[in-house]
Amino acid sequence: MATRKIIRDAFARYAQVGSPAGVQLVRLTELQGNNIYVARPIEFDQDGQAVFIGQSTMAVINLAEPAGEDGKLDLSADAVAIDVEGRWVVMAGPADGEVFAVLVENDGGQTGGESSNCSFTYTVKDLDGNVMKKNAGGDDATGMTPEYARLSNIEYEPAGENSYAMACRDGGQLKLLACLQERPKSGTC
Repeated sequence: MATRKIIRDAFARYAQVGSPAGVQLVRLTELQGNNIYVARPIEFDQDGQAVFIGQSTMAVINLAEPAGEDGKLDLSADAVAIDVEGRWVVMAGPADGEVFAVLVENDGGQTGGESSNCSFTYTVKDLDGNVMKKNAGGDDATGMTPEYARLSNIEYEPAGENSYAMACRDGGQLKLLACLQERPKSGTC
C-alpha cells in the first residue's frame, strides 16, 4: 500500500506543482465509445486520497487502445492527461496483476464431503456492491471459482453474502483469488 501512495504522491507533485500547462491528472468515469472516455480532473489531498476538482468533465482519448474497439480500462482508473492540439490524450493500460479487495456472494456449487470436493461458486462485486465484469466483453462476474486450492473430500462452509475476497486482473480477465470466509467445516479435517 505504501508503494501506491508514493506513486500517487509523485503524480500529484507532477500534475499539481511543477507540470507544464496542458497536463492534468484525471479519473476516467465513463466509456464514451471506442477508446474515448469521459474523465474528471482530480488532485490528491494530504492523505494521498484522490478528490475531484469541481464538476467539469473532459473527453480523453486513450492512445494505448485501438481506436476501432471499445475501451478495456476499468472505470475509476487514474491517468495523466496531456493536451495535444486541443485534444486530451492518455496512455493507460489495464492494471493487470494488482490484487484488490472485492465482495462475494455464493451463487452455486456444493459443500463437498467424503466422496466429493467443494465446488462453491461466487458472484464477484466491487466494494460498492455492484456486480463486476469478468472481461472486456462485459460478461457479469458470476459462477466464479476461487483460484486457491481447496482440500480434497472435505466439507466446506461458503463465504457469507457480501463477504470480503481478493481478486486481480490477468490479461484483462478477472480472477477470484480467495474468499476470506470460505473454510472447511469444523471437525471435518
